[in-house]
Amino acid sequence: MAGAVAAGMLKLNDVVEMVGQVKQEHIEVARDILASIPDPLRHAAEEPFGARAVIYGMLLDTRPAVLAKQQALMSHLADPAVMQHTEKLLPQLPNLPQAARLPLVGVAMPVLRTLSMEQYRRFRAVAGALIAADKKVDLKEWILQHFLIRQLDEHFNLRQRPKAKYSYLGAVKREAEILLSLVAHTEHPDDAEAEQAFKTGITAAGTTALKFVPREQLALDNMNDAVDTLAELKPLLKPRILKACAACLMHDGQATIIGQALLRTVASCLESPMPPLINGSSQLESSIH
Repeated sequence: MAGAVAAGMLKLNDVVEMVGQVKQEHIEVARDILASIPDPLRHAAEEPFGARAVIYGMLLDTRPAVLAKQQALMSHLADPAVMQHTEKLLPQLPNLPQAARLPLVGVAMPVLRTLSMEQYRRFRAVAGALIAADKKVDLKEWILQHFLIRQLDEHFNLRQRPKAKYSYLGAVKREAEILLSLVAHTEHPDDAEAEQAFKTGITAAGTTALKFVPREQLALDNMNDAVDTLAELKPLLKPRILKACAACLMHDGQATIIGQALLRTVASCLESPMPPLINGSSQLESSIH
């Protein structure tokens, strides 16, 4: 399977089978991704000061006005040693492959779990301030919040783990529509293609009663509640949601990096972790904000 991943030839069943699985080929792909991370960033992510600095650095904006505001917030809120470490790492961030961003967060995750409660609260406050600096949350920031902060909040008992509550998909119809429509729009900028991808997704998962949500009616704020509710599905139903997401993603036979990251983040939120997928596209941005 690793060769297919590298070549961008993943099939839908390959993606679905990855959920909750850790196989040798996954380890090999992950090893290749980690090897692409600049040494200073990878080594930093493996210790507490550096792990915080890496996350802060990934949240810094390239627009000068926003960056200046973020740096002012950091000087007021962040641990001075962590801020200095962040500044030292900044020249390395342009060399970080986009496909390695989420894996680098994964390297930092277990280290961040070792923080004291006081350190974590401070880290969380700084990360939140950096995200809020431009008064909007983009998709990359949303992914980082939900892949990293959500799990850390549960670890530090600041958030309760979701309890299985819903035993049929009809109970979460609107939430599923929002999620699948956002995946379709993220992966397919053309609206007609996005709608077709949505239809492919719901057909693959046997959820054809769901209705496509137009791009202008979607916002990432909608996704917060949708993911929280879907996380309360009974365990046997979650793979159907992920299969629908994967089918949306793979509608045209390939998946962009941002789409892959979104799928992995949704899987994490549904407590169905999956290893990284890699293929040839490097699309980063989405028109969903």
